[in-house]
Amino acid sequence: MAYKTGFRKSSSSNTGNSSRKNSGSSYRGGKSNNSHSSSRNGGRSRSRGRRSYRGGRRKSSNNTTTINPQKYISKAQPIQENKNEQNFEALQFSDLALHDNLLENLNRKGFTSATEIQTKAIPAIVAGQNVLGISSTGSGKTGAFLIPMVNKILTGNNESLLVVAPTRELAMQIEKEAISLVLGTFIRVTRVIGGESMGRQISQLKRRPHIVIGTPGRINDMAERGVLKLQFFNNIVLDEVDRMLDMGFVHDITKIYNALGQEKQALFFSATIDNRVEKIISSLVSSYESFKINSNTSAKNVNQDVIRYSSRDEKVEKLHDLLIKEEVTKTIVFIETKRYVDKVERELQNRGFKAVAIHGGKTQGKRKSVLRKYRDNHFNVLIATNVAARGLDVDDISHVINFDEPQTYDEYIHRIGRTGRNGRSGTAYTFVQGRR
Repeated sequence: MAYKTGFRKSSSSNTGNSSRKNSGSSYRGGKSNNSHSSSRNGGRSRSRGRRSYRGGRRKSSNNTTTINPQKYISKAQPIQENKNEQNFEALQFSDLALHDNLLENLNRKGFTSATEIQTKAIPAIVAGQNVLGISSTGSGKTGAFLIPMVNKILTGNNESLLVVAPTRELAMQIEKEAISLVLGTFIRVTRVIGGESMGRQISQLKRRPHIVIGTPGRINDMAERGVLKLQFFNNIVLDEVDRMLDMGFVHDITKIYNALGQEKQALFFSATIDNRVEKIISSLVSSYESFKINSNTSAKNVNQDVIRYSSRDEKVEKLHDLLIKEEVTKTIVFIETKRYVDKVERELQNRGFKAVAIHGGKTQGKRKSVLRKYRDNHFNVLIATNVAARGLDVDDISHVINFDEPQTYDEYIHRIGRTGRNGRSGTAYTFVQGRR
């Protein structure tokens, strides 16, 4: 339920090229209150108990971005126009020689035709080739490797799959998708990630699951304990390779890959491609097929604009002004460091917003709880670091706000791809210091 915030507007709080609403705008969610309520969960006036904000500063000038701010400004194309621009013939799952159970599960999920990355990658995977798929969030890349791999296990002999993901949340999301595809079959799926019971995971691994999904550290830990027999896996997926390299997992994933059997099929998926990604893949496999989906495709449904600010205090005031807009129903706010994620969370909560933070410093149980409550609309503002937001699968995000600029344009595209999904339009704002 929306409620009137009664926040007083300051004349300096403009939001780039975006339109402004009059005083008394509302935001979705929250308990109905008087517009000047001073209760802990109510909308608190900015002039009451206002504190100076000192967060959001980058550690050094070496970390600052050099992206031209003009690249953050773009009008979303009409949804119908985007549909007409589809320049590939979508693969129909019924045309593939898929196992009956798998096809039935796809139909149950409402999936009859493939996305672009699936259309391009699945035939090569079915043919047994090593594949590199480059596509952004929301493009269907999880299905691009799970569908052919599940079919391979169902129709082959002694096939097994190891999926390596950079974060616990992404591993859990992949596991959820895998389970939905193997319903009614003999395939057993399990995950091995940190922050959860080691004993339970060991017990499940002793049952020799056909699909194991995990993070690099826990996979290596289980392998060293002798309960995860990597040598028996003959298929491997390294998902979000770019992010694993960013997180320093190059040694871990190399160790995992080399521990697998000699005869294996390797699939690599990444949101971006650069020399690091190509180098690590070339060091692992002698040949592979590469399929790249235009990263800008995911941004076509997204209205993009910049928010200019001149000081750190003004920055948080302008974030406030964005969040009270009625059309801002569900938001992700990206911030560079864990420390400032927590600062902004406290500041927004003090102002009455239903805001919650997620980052790598929180326990696995807490992160799971936060994501679940965000999906279920107990919170409508998620403040996150890049890494912590990986694996977040929410289709109704209305706005992405880059409170801190991304380090690369590819990262920018990856961030804003979390809105404007499933035929909806979305909006992305990026904070840029300095006046025009």
